[in-house]
Amino acid sequence: MPDNVDCVGSHACCDLDNKVASTITFGSGVIKNNTWIDGDYDWSSHIFEFSASASLNESVEAVATALNHLRIEATLAIPR
Repeated sequence: MPDNVDCVGSHACCDLDNKVASTITFGSGVIKNNTWIDGDYDWSSHIFEFSASASLNESVEAVATALNHLRIEATLAIPR
């Protein structure tokens, strides 16, 4: 999901977590909405497995982006 997200000095990370929450709740692309996931919970279904995996991947990317943002902010905050 993140396309060269630059979080420093912006609200990009907040926007990113809102986008992930919206994508997982309402669905987007291959990710089915949470109502569909609840009603069609079946790991033997390729559609379910692909949607769940894509949703997990989006979440992991968002966490990695947030951690990178914190690392950048911490580096900039160190007095020299």
